[in-house]
Amino acid sequence: YEELKKIVCLTSDEEEWFKKQNEDSLAFLIPGEFSDKLNIPEIRRQFVPSVREMDESSLTNDPQNEKNYTVCSKLVHRYTNRVAFTVTDKCFGYCRHCFRRRFTSHDKEATQKEIDDVCSYISSHKEVEEILVTGGDPLTLSNNVLKALFTSLRKANENLIIRLCTRG
Repeated sequence: YEELKKIVCLTSDEEEWFKKQNEDSLAFLIPGEFSDKLNIPEIRRQFVPSVREMDESSLTNDPQNEKNYTVCSKLVHRYTNRVAFTVTDKCFGYCRHCFRRRFTSHDKEATQKEIDDVCSYISSHKEVEEILVTGGDPLTLSNNVLKALFTSLRKANENLIIRLCTRG
């Protein structure tokens, strides 16, 4: 908050967010590369929190209704041939429009058991042809973790299309 105030003059709505934030609020994190661009309105709205985002009538914690399609921990199976695996909740910066705000910014990565459960699900559901490795941002994980994850997914289904979803 103090660093942000040195960079930009906060509006009353932005100041109010910092006073009212709580454990249910989406974390505040701006990539360093954007700090000198916060006076550009589109970038500012993306990263600088405002009390307006706390209005429950304007936001839901699950706008994609992913909870209803979650088949095992961190695995969403909404479409017949595609699943989404939220392998981490970390991002390089927390976008105020995040549609996974219920999940993001709690410092949790998929456990080995969760990875094993996902692989078991994929191998027993032959209709799954594609997996979106998402989060958060999977590129916040180490190369070794990603390599092990991709190896496990490939063993579960050697023809699986693996898509890495990142803003990094």
